[in-house]
Amino acid sequence: MINLRITGLYNRGQQDEYVELEAAARCDLEGLMLVRYLYNAEGFPIYSQARLYEFPDTNLRKGNRVRLYSGFTKEKKVRTPEGVTYNFSWNLDTPIWDGNHVECYIMSPDERIGFAPCNPIEDHESPAERGTFLPLGEELGMSLAKAIVEGNVQVHDETLGFVPLKVTGVPEDEQVFFENGDFEGLLKHMQEKGEIGTAKPSKKAKKSKKSK
Repeated sequence: MINLRITGLYNRGQQDEYVELEAAARCDLEGLMLVRYLYNAEGFPIYSQARLYEFPDTNLRKGNRVRLYSGFTKEKKVRTPEGVTYNFSWNLDTPIWDGNHVECYIMSPDERIGFAPCNPIEDHESPAERGTFLPLGEELGMSLAKAIVEGNVQVHDETLGFVPLKVTGVPEDEQVFFENGDFEGLLKHMQEKGEIGTAKPSKKAKKSKKSK
């Protein structure tokens, strides 16, 4: 279970913009990723412009806050009367949270919670109860998997800049599909092994690739 809540997007469009999270219970950031999606005018995700940040191993207590700055911040840990805030830097060259078509997701291997701002630029906080989130539906999850296999999801490397997300721990019999970016072949192979049912990308997911 993800014990973090997305409490808001702040200073959107500026060099010091950041996403703020709050720990709802004691938890660890290890294995969690934050993903920024950008959607086109038709509402389809543009996977080549997806941005992913993998959090380092950090233990949080309930009420601790986490701020992920799009640019750079020197302060790593700040104590205030309200509690402890852990700051992380994405080291991006340009802001990524302004505009009408962005969404923010926290992901673990088995769970996802999302958050969409309701306007293009103003600071946007979650509802007071911090419990209204956007689930990553099966269709979007499937199209994300397709984009990862095809090399269309990028992560930021401090030396190389944005590079395709590298998937590790792939079973030997599935590696060739990742090497060739063959999502349809991988899906069929996994169905033949009985690992998944008849799930497949929807027409909308396929259309999103053509519309990029």
